[in-house]
This record gives sequence, structure tokens and C-alpha cells, in this order.
Amino acid sequence: MTIIHYCIATGYIRSWGNAEPIDGKSNFPDHEILRTADDRDIDPLEHMVDVALVGPFQKPEDAIVARPAAEKRALLIERLALAIVLAVSAELASTDQYMVPDRPVANRDAWATFRQALRDLSSLPDAPTMARNWPARPDAGATPPQILDLLAQIDALAPS
Repeated sequence: MTIIHYCIATGYIRSWGNAEPIDGKSNFPDHEILRTADDRDIDPLEHMVDVALVGPFQKPEDAIVARPAAEKRALLIERLALAIVLAVSAELASTDQYMVPDRPVANRDAWATFRQALRDLSSLPDAPTMARNWPARPDAGATPPQILDLLAQIDALAPS
């Protein structure tokens, strides 16, 4: 059996697994539980619950449907935005050492420019644009791979 917590308004899958909640109810606000008879692999990027197909006379397995491409793309953009926030924070933290005045650094200005470019990403209109404008590190480090992977997935779903 697979236990799926889903939003009753959108059908988005919040979590899934085999563990039954203690009280038998979802602890997430505005969420319900769908219990399927089979152990199935759930990918919340690929699947969602069709709320209209959930009911006492319906098979729960029939309510799990493919997520539309437009919604999948929007979800990937949200994930990309979060990945960018985390990567910018990590980059700023890891490059603080180059800004300490009493540490000898030959290319301090280049690091300062890089760090400012990271901060300036937030002024761009959307996450894909931020990812495409990721600044080059002075030590030739690359754009974080997770950001490139999410951007490739988003571009693959772009409307023609």
C-alpha cells in the first residue's frame, strides 16, 4: 500500500510512502490521504492526484494522473529558484575568506566583482534568466551542476 498526502485544492502530491499516519489523517493543512492498494513509485514532478476522481466509488489508483507539462515546468522553475538561492548563499559563504582585509589575496577585486554579480542575480526577472546569467568564478569554477540540470529540464519543456 502507498500512502499519498495530496492537496485537496490542487491535487499536488506533498509526500508519499508506506507509513500510515498515527491518527490516520494528513497533518498538512488542506491535505487528504489517498491509500492505493499497490506499492507504486510516485514522482510528484510526474504525477498528481485528480481530485475529481477521489471518492468512495472510485479506485484510488485511478486518481493518480500525469502532471500536465505546463505545471511540471512551473514546478521545475520553483525548484530552480530555490536551488539558486541556496547556491548563492553557499558561494557567498565560501568566498567570504577572500574579502578579509588581513588575508593576502592577489585577485580580491575579481572576487568582489563575482560576489556582487551573485547578489545582482536577484534583480533578474525569473529563475531561468538567473541561471543563464550565473557569473564566472575568478578561479574558473563552474555553475553548480544542479542548476544546469534543472535549467536543461525546464528548457526541454519550453513551449515551441
